[in-house]
Order: sequence, then C-alpha cells, then structure tokens
Amino acid sequence: MIRLTDEQVMFEDSLVKAIGRTSPLEKVQALDAAKTFDADLHATLAELGVWGLGVDEQSGGSGGGNTEQIIALRALGNMATSMAVFCVVQFMVTRLLKDNANDEQKKTFLEPLAAGRTKASFCLTEAAGGTDILRAMKTRAVKRDGMYRITGSKMWISGASTSDFYVVLARPSEGKTEGVSMLLVPAAA
Repeated sequence: MIRLTDEQVMFEDSLVKAIGRTSPLEKVQALDAAKTFDADLHATLAELGVWGLGVDEQSGGSGGGNTEQIIALRALGNMATSMAVFCVVQFMVTRLLKDNANDEQKKTFLEPLAAGRTKASFCLTEAAGGTDILRAMKTRAVKRDGMYRITGSKMWISGASTSDFYVVLARPSEGKTEGVSMLLVPAAA
C-alpha cells in the first residue's frame, strides 16, 4: 500500500473540493448527456496544475509524478468520469512529448499542453482493427519535400472536436510490420 505524503493528501483534498465546486454531479450528468466538454472544469484543473503533473517546471509543467497523476485520476474518476478519460489521454501525450519531443516541439506542444492552454488527442483506433495496429492499420504517412502527407481515417478519438493538436499513429511504409510512426498534427492542418 502506498502512503501519501501530507502534501499529497492536501492536494487530493483541494482537488476534490475544486471539482465539487466547479462541476457538481448534476452539471457533470448534463454535460455528459449533451456530449459537451466541461471547459470550466478544464480551466479549474489548469489553475491547480493538474495538466502539468509529471512534467518538470522547466518544460512548463507543475512537477510531481505518477502518484500525483493517480491522485488526480482517482478524484476525477469518482466525480467527473469523462474528464478522467480526458486526463488519461493528457497524461499519455505529455509523457510522450516529455520523453521524445525535441526542444522546438516541447516549446510548441508540451509547454502549452502542460499549462492547460491547449488540448490534445491520441489518434490510434481504426474501423477495421481497433487497437490491433500492427495487423490492421491502414493510415499512412508519406514524407515528401520535408512534410508528411497523412491518408486514412481514425475513429473513437477522445476530445477530437476540442483538441488543438493530435498525436496520429500512421504507417510510413506499405508493409504490415515495418513500423508505426507517431506524428504531431496541429488541428488546423
């Protein structure tokens, strides 16, 4: 069993109270029924530094690590489940960027994402194969003249309509096992 520090207990308490104030159950249910994103809760979580958990301050994050992320996910999962799903994607994308992005990509994508100024989606699932990407992925990314042309389609993308950019998984070649690339795609592209 993991024992939380006093600071982590205070963080969880303040997070639970902020979620309850910003998005009480009736509001969460109404937004879920309308399939509408909770912008107020997103802003509140940005103020609390939730979107930057697991990202160091030099990269625009709020620090912390896996335990703080789990605390946030537990609070959201108990009170605002759709935002908890959004948060899982957020933590996945910030981790990918933190560990793999170059300096320019960190400045352009990671810093505003960790601050809660932008939103991202992870585009993996396709109609023909779900998440079985090695067998069924048809989306292609072909590089020409220093740019990628992406063809294909994705589905069931959490937050797609509100995202500022996407992490799109695509094949750089024809074969079924020659790899998959992840591309950062601005929503305006």
